[in-house]
Amino acid sequence: MITPDAPVSPRFLTQDDRIAIADGVRAGKPPATIAAAIGKSTSTVYREISRDRKDDGSYEPWRAHNQALLRRQRSKSEKLREHAPLRFAVREKLDEKWSPQQVSRYLTRQYPDDPLMRACPETRSTAGCSPGSSGGVRAGCGPGARDARSSAGACRHPTRSRT
Repeated sequence: MITPDAPVSPRFLTQDDRIAIADGVRAGKPPATIAAAIGKSTSTVYREISRDRKDDGSYEPWRAHNQALLRRQRSKSEKLREHAPLRFAVREKLDEKWSPQQVSRYLTRQYPDDPLMRACPETRSTAGCSPGSSGGVRAGCGPGARDARSSAGACRHPTRSRT
């Protein structure tokens, strides 16, 4: 059996949810009744049954759970982990207290012909600033790091107001 590396969000079905779904399918209950019993949306249960039902109509919760874990895995590696020059450039600008949006625009303008030197503003939080990650951008993380919310109310020019 495949086990997840990190705790799973409550929005995902758990192994226990899938066992309850299997019991409901075996008992001939409709998806709406099963969904109410496990506290999930009817459409979630319906999709789960449709996606993981075998050709003979049976539903195996352990197989379904393993398939869900495989589908959730990331198919490609994260850019900041694999590309050291990009990681260095992002870390340098975040150390200078640049926002992720500013870093993203800087990279696009500074390296217009190099697609490896691109990073969307969310890259900072997904690749290197989450607790326990080893992405290498940790220096720009923490209470002093800026993000989209911290500068949401600021206007672009000191004499102009945002209306």
